[in-house]
Amino acid sequence: GSSAGAAAAAGEGRPAALSCGAWRPSCLDAAGQPPPLVVVCVKWGKRYEAAYVNRLYSGVRRWLPDPSLRFVCFTDDAAGLDDAVEARPLPGNLSLWWGKAYLFSEEAGLDGHRVLFLDLDQVIVGDLSDLAAYSGPFAVLATDGIACELAGGGYNSSVMAWEASPVFRPIFARLSPAALRFVHRFDHWLEMNVDGADLWQVLAPGRVVDYTTAFRGGVCLGSKEAEEDLAREGAFSQGSEHVEDGAQQARALGASGEPPPGAAVVTFPRSPKPHEVVEQHAWVRRHWIGDSEDSTALESVVGE
Repeated sequence: GSSAGAAAAAGEGRPAALSCGAWRPSCLDAAGQPPPLVVVCVKWGKRYEAAYVNRLYSGVRRWLPDPSLRFVCFTDDAAGLDDAVEARPLPGNLSLWWGKAYLFSEEAGLDGHRVLFLDLDQVIVGDLSDLAAYSGPFAVLATDGIACELAGGGYNSSVMAWEASPVFRPIFARLSPAALRFVHRFDHWLEMNVDGADLWQVLAPGRVVDYTTAFRGGVCLGSKEAEEDLAREGAFSQGSEHVEDGAQQARALGASGEPPPGAAVVTFPRSPKPHEVVEQHAWVRRHWIGDSEDSTALESVVGE
Protein backbone atom coordinates (compact mmCIF):
# COMPACT_ATOMS: atom_id res chain seq x y z
CA GLY A 1 0.00 0.00 0.00
CA SER A 2 0.94 3.64 -0.15
CA SER A 3 1.77 3.75 3.56
CA ALA A 4 4.21 0.87 3.10
CA GLY A 5 5.69 2.70 0.11
CA ALA A 6 6.10 5.88 2.11
CA ALA A 7 7.81 3.90 4.86
CA ALA A 8 10.12 2.37 2.29
CA ALA A 9 10.92 5.81 0.90
CA ALA A 10 11.73 7.08 4.37
CA GLY A 11 13.65 3.90 5.14
CA GLU A 12 13.85 1.97 8.37
CA GLY A 13 16.28 3.77 10.60
CA ARG A 14 16.76 6.46 7.96
CA PRO A 15 19.76 8.69 8.72
CA ALA A 16 19.01 11.98 10.38
CA ALA A 17 18.56 15.06 8.23
CA LEU A 18 21.72 16.98 7.44
CA SER A 19 22.10 19.78 9.98
CA CYS A 20 22.92 23.17 8.51
CA GLY A 21 23.72 24.32 12.04
CA ALA A 22 26.65 21.89 12.19
CA TRP A 23 28.07 22.98 8.83
CA ARG A 24 31.50 24.58 8.54
CA PRO A 25 33.07 25.98 5.34
CA SER A 26 35.26 23.38 3.66
CA CYS A 27 36.27 25.02 0.38
CA LEU A 28 38.08 28.19 1.44
CA ASP A 29 41.30 28.89 -0.42
CA ALA A 30 44.68 29.55 1.22
CA ALA A 31 43.74 33.19 1.75
CA GLY A 32 40.46 32.26 3.41
CA GLN A 33 38.41 33.39 0.43
CA PRO A 34 35.23 31.54 -0.59
CA PRO A 35 35.29 29.31 -3.68
CA PRO A 36 34.23 30.58 -7.12
CA LEU A 37 30.56 30.82 -8.01
CA VAL A 38 28.83 28.75 -10.67
CA VAL A 39 25.20 29.30 -11.69
CA VAL A 40 23.33 26.14 -12.64
CA CYS A 41 19.95 25.07 -13.97
CA VAL A 42 18.28 21.77 -14.94
CA LYS A 43 16.36 21.11 -18.15
CA TRP A 44 14.66 17.74 -18.59
CA GLY A 45 12.21 16.50 -21.20
CA LYS A 46 10.09 18.77 -23.35
CA ARG A 47 8.49 20.84 -20.62
CA TYR A 48 10.82 23.76 -21.36
CA GLU A 49 12.42 24.57 -24.67
CA ALA A 50 16.07 25.59 -25.00
CA ALA A 51 14.93 29.21 -25.19
CA TYR A 52 14.00 29.06 -21.50
CA VAL A 53 17.64 28.21 -20.68
CA ASN A 54 18.97 30.91 -23.01
CA ARG A 55 16.65 33.56 -21.54
CA LEU A 56 17.74 32.62 -18.00
CA TYR A 57 21.39 32.76 -19.07
CA SER A 58 20.90 36.21 -20.64
CA GLY A 59 19.29 37.51 -17.44
CA VAL A 60 22.09 36.15 -15.28
CA ARG A 61 24.75 37.69 -17.52
CA ARG A 62 22.94 41.02 -17.42
CA TRP A 63 22.70 41.14 -13.64
CA LEU A 64 25.91 39.25 -12.73
CA PRO A 65 28.31 40.70 -15.29
CA ASP A 66 31.46 38.95 -14.00
CA PRO A 67 33.09 37.63 -17.21
CA SER A 68 34.58 34.66 -15.33
CA LEU A 69 31.16 33.44 -14.16
CA ARG A 70 30.24 29.97 -15.43
CA PHE A 71 26.65 29.02 -16.30
CA VAL A 72 25.98 25.28 -16.43
CA CYS A 73 22.82 23.53 -17.63
CA PHE A 74 22.34 19.89 -16.68
CA THR A 75 20.14 18.41 -19.40
CA ASP A 76 19.14 15.34 -21.40
CA ASP A 77 19.04 17.45 -24.59
CA ALA A 78 21.50 20.27 -25.23
CA ALA A 79 20.12 21.12 -28.68
CA GLY A 80 19.51 24.85 -29.13
CA LEU A 81 21.44 26.01 -26.07
CA ASP A 82 23.52 29.17 -26.38
CA ASP A 83 27.19 28.37 -27.06
CA ALA A 84 28.14 30.15 -23.84
CA VAL A 85 26.01 27.75 -21.77
CA GLU A 86 28.04 24.81 -20.51
CA ALA A 87 25.89 21.69 -21.01
CA ARG A 88 26.39 18.65 -18.80
CA PRO A 89 24.44 15.38 -19.02
CA LEU A 90 21.71 14.23 -16.68
CA PRO A 91 21.41 10.54 -15.75
CA GLY A 92 18.60 8.79 -17.59
CA ASN A 93 16.73 7.67 -14.47
CA LEU A 94 16.10 11.14 -13.01
CA SER A 95 13.03 12.67 -14.63
CA LEU A 96 11.08 15.83 -13.86
CA TRP A 97 12.51 17.71 -10.85
CA TRP A 98 14.67 14.81 -9.67
CA GLY A 99 17.57 16.04 -11.78
CA LYS A 100 18.10 18.61 -9.04
CA ALA A 101 19.26 15.83 -6.73
CA TYR A 102 22.04 14.98 -9.20
CA LEU A 103 23.58 18.42 -8.58
CA PHE A 104 24.74 17.10 -5.20
CA SER A 105 26.51 14.07 -6.66
CA GLU A 106 30.25 13.80 -7.14
CA GLU A 107 29.62 13.08 -10.83
CA ALA A 108 28.02 16.50 -11.32
CA GLY A 109 31.47 18.01 -10.93
CA LEU A 110 30.43 21.01 -8.84
CA ASP A 111 32.57 20.33 -5.75
CA GLY A 112 34.82 23.21 -4.83
CA HIS A 113 32.32 25.85 -5.97
CA ARG A 114 29.58 27.91 -4.47
CA VAL A 115 26.46 27.07 -6.42
CA LEU A 116 23.49 29.29 -7.24
CA PHE A 117 20.68 27.20 -8.70
CA LEU A 118 17.82 28.81 -10.60
CA ASP A 119 14.69 27.10 -11.93
CA LEU A 120 13.97 27.77 -15.59
CA ASP A 121 10.49 29.23 -15.04
CA GLN A 122 11.78 32.51 -13.64
CA VAL A 123 12.46 36.00 -14.98
CA ILE A 124 15.57 37.84 -13.81
CA VAL A 125 14.58 41.48 -13.27
CA GLY A 126 17.28 42.95 -11.03
CA ASP A 127 20.60 42.73 -9.24
CA LEU A 128 21.50 39.16 -8.25
CA SER A 129 24.46 40.17 -6.07
CA ASP A 130 22.74 39.39 -2.76
CA LEU A 131 21.89 35.87 -3.89
CA ALA A 132 25.28 35.27 -5.50
CA ALA A 133 27.14 36.44 -2.39
CA TYR A 134 25.57 33.81 -0.12
CA SER A 135 28.32 31.97 1.75
CA GLY A 136 26.39 29.86 4.24
CA PRO A 137 25.59 26.13 4.17
CA PHE A 138 22.33 25.97 2.25
CA ALA A 139 19.72 28.53 1.22
CA VAL A 140 16.29 27.88 -0.22
CA LEU A 141 12.91 29.58 -0.49
CA ALA A 142 10.28 28.98 2.16
CA THR A 143 6.86 27.90 0.91
CA ASP A 144 5.33 30.61 3.10
CA GLY A 145 4.26 33.55 0.95
CA ILE A 146 4.25 31.55 -2.29
CA ALA A 147 0.60 31.53 -3.24
CA CYS A 148 0.38 28.23 -5.10
CA GLU A 149 2.22 26.16 -2.52
CA LEU A 150 -0.09 23.72 -0.78
CA ALA A 151 1.32 24.22 2.72
CA GLY A 152 3.47 26.58 4.73
CA GLY A 153 6.57 25.69 6.70
CA GLY A 154 8.28 23.86 3.84
CA TYR A 155 10.95 24.39 1.22
CA ASN A 156 10.63 25.61 -2.35
CA SER A 157 13.73 24.85 -4.44
CA SER A 158 13.19 27.39 -7.24
CA VAL A 159 16.24 29.32 -5.98
CA MET A 160 18.92 27.47 -4.01
CA ALA A 161 22.51 28.17 -3.00
CA TRP A 162 25.09 26.02 -1.27
CA GLU A 163 28.78 25.18 -1.05
CA ALA A 164 29.27 22.05 -3.16
CA SER A 165 31.19 19.43 -1.19
CA PRO A 166 30.65 15.92 0.20
CA VAL A 167 28.69 17.48 3.09
CA PHE A 168 25.45 17.51 1.08
CA ARG A 169 26.22 14.40 -0.96
CA PRO A 170 23.50 12.38 0.87
CA ILE A 171 20.80 14.43 -0.91
CA PHE A 172 21.77 12.41 -3.97
CA ALA A 173 23.23 9.27 -2.37
CA ARG A 174 20.09 8.52 -0.32
CA LEU A 175 17.85 8.74 -3.37
CA SER A 176 16.41 5.23 -3.66
CA PRO A 177 13.89 3.78 -6.14
CA ALA A 178 11.33 3.91 -3.33
CA ALA A 179 11.99 7.61 -2.79
CA LEU A 180 11.64 8.33 -6.50
CA ARG A 181 8.34 6.47 -6.52
CA PHE A 182 6.71 7.66 -3.32
CA VAL A 183 8.13 11.10 -2.51
CA HIS A 184 5.99 13.51 -4.48
CA ARG A 185 8.53 16.25 -5.19
CA PHE A 186 12.20 17.08 -4.86
CA ASP A 187 11.19 19.88 -2.48
CA HIS A 188 9.71 17.31 -0.11
CA TRP A 189 12.91 15.26 -0.40
CA LEU A 190 14.87 18.34 0.68
CA GLU A 191 12.58 18.80 3.66
CA MET A 192 13.30 15.18 4.68
CA ASN A 193 17.07 15.51 4.30
CA VAL A 194 18.11 19.10 5.12
CA ASP A 195 17.38 20.63 8.50
CA GLY A 196 17.65 24.32 9.28
CA ALA A 197 18.29 25.72 5.82
CA ASP A 198 18.59 29.47 5.48
CA LEU A 199 15.53 31.05 3.87
CA TRP A 200 15.80 33.65 1.15
CA GLN A 201 12.80 35.53 2.48
CA VAL A 202 14.84 36.15 5.65
CA LEU A 203 18.28 36.51 4.08
CA ALA A 204 17.26 38.79 1.22
CA PRO A 205 13.69 40.03 1.74
CA GLY A 206 11.95 41.05 -1.45
CA ARG A 207 14.64 39.78 -3.80
CA VAL A 208 12.61 36.75 -4.96
CA VAL A 209 9.00 37.59 -5.83
CA ASP A 210 6.20 35.12 -6.43
CA TYR A 211 4.38 36.07 -9.64
CA THR A 212 0.97 34.89 -8.46
CA THR A 213 1.23 36.80 -5.20
CA ALA A 214 2.48 40.02 -6.80
CA PHE A 215 0.41 40.11 -9.99
CA ARG A 216 -2.65 37.93 -9.41
CA GLY A 217 -3.55 38.73 -5.83
CA GLY A 218 -2.65 35.20 -4.79
CA VAL A 219 -5.23 33.59 -7.10
CA CYS A 220 -3.66 30.42 -8.51
CA LEU A 221 -4.26 29.11 -12.00
CA GLY A 222 -4.61 25.41 -12.75
CA SER A 223 -5.27 22.58 -10.34
CA LYS A 224 -3.58 19.58 -8.80
CA GLU A 225 -5.06 17.45 -11.56
CA ALA A 226 -3.70 19.75 -14.28
CA GLU A 227 -0.25 19.68 -12.69
CA GLU A 228 -0.26 15.88 -12.50
CA ASP A 229 -1.30 15.82 -16.15
CA LEU A 230 1.65 18.02 -16.97
CA ALA A 231 4.02 15.82 -14.99
CA ARG A 232 2.91 12.76 -16.97
CA GLU A 233 3.23 14.56 -20.29
CA GLY A 234 6.59 16.13 -19.45
CA ALA A 235 5.77 19.06 -21.75
CA PHE A 236 3.70 22.16 -22.21
CA SER A 237 1.84 20.55 -25.11
CA GLN A 238 0.65 22.87 -27.82
CA GLY A 239 -3.10 22.92 -27.71
CA SER A 240 -3.29 21.42 -24.22
CA GLU A 241 -6.39 22.56 -22.37
CA HIS A 242 -4.29 23.46 -19.31
CA VAL A 243 -1.98 25.82 -21.20
CA GLU A 244 -4.76 27.45 -23.22
CA ASP A 245 -6.91 28.01 -20.16
CA GLY A 246 -3.92 29.31 -18.19
CA ALA A 247 -3.01 31.86 -20.85
CA GLN A 248 -6.63 33.06 -21.18
CA GLN A 249 -7.10 33.41 -17.43
CA ALA A 250 -3.76 35.18 -17.04
CA ARG A 251 -4.78 37.73 -19.66
CA ALA A 252 -8.18 38.20 -18.06
CA LEU A 253 -7.06 38.43 -14.43
CA GLY A 254 -3.50 39.70 -14.49
CA ALA A 255 -2.48 43.03 -13.02
CA SER A 256 -0.50 45.73 -14.75
CA GLY A 257 2.60 47.38 -13.37
CA GLU A 258 6.17 46.40 -12.64
CA PRO A 259 7.81 43.98 -10.17
CA PRO A 260 8.21 45.47 -6.69
CA PRO A 261 11.29 47.68 -6.13
CA GLY A 262 14.33 45.63 -5.17
CA ALA A 263 13.13 42.44 -6.86
CA ALA A 264 15.82 40.35 -8.53
CA VAL A 265 13.85 37.25 -9.55
CA VAL A 266 10.18 36.75 -10.34
CA THR A 267 9.36 33.08 -9.90
CA PHE A 268 6.46 31.27 -11.59
CA PRO A 269 5.68 28.08 -9.64
CA ARG A 270 2.95 25.95 -11.17
CA SER A 271 0.89 28.17 -13.49
CA PRO A 272 1.05 30.49 -15.39
CA LYS A 273 4.56 30.36 -16.88
CA PRO A 274 6.45 33.31 -18.42
CA HIS A 275 5.52 32.40 -22.00
CA GLU A 276 1.83 32.55 -21.05
CA VAL A 277 2.04 36.16 -19.84
CA VAL A 278 4.73 37.63 -22.08
CA GLU A 279 2.17 39.62 -24.07
CA GLN A 280 0.42 40.80 -20.92
CA HIS A 281 3.36 42.41 -19.11
CA ALA A 282 5.84 44.82 -20.65
CA TRP A 283 8.36 43.91 -17.94
CA VAL A 284 8.29 40.22 -18.92
CA ARG A 285 8.99 41.09 -22.52
CA ARG A 286 11.70 43.57 -21.54
CA HIS A 287 13.57 41.34 -19.10
CA TRP A 288 12.87 37.93 -20.62
CA ILE A 289 12.69 38.54 -24.37
CA GLY A 290 14.36 41.92 -24.83
CA ASP A 291 12.71 44.90 -26.51
CA SER A 292 15.12 44.76 -29.42
CA GLU A 293 14.03 41.30 -30.51
CA ASP A 294 11.33 40.71 -33.10
CA SER A 295 8.28 38.49 -33.12
CA THR A 296 10.30 35.55 -34.44
CA ALA A 297 12.27 35.50 -31.19
CA LEU A 298 9.04 35.63 -29.21
CA GLU A 299 7.63 32.67 -31.12
CA SER A 300 10.85 30.77 -30.43
CA VAL A 301 10.44 31.23 -26.69
CA VAL A 302 6.75 30.47 -26.61
CA GLY A 303 7.30 27.38 -28.71
CA GLU A 304 4.02 27.65 -30.57
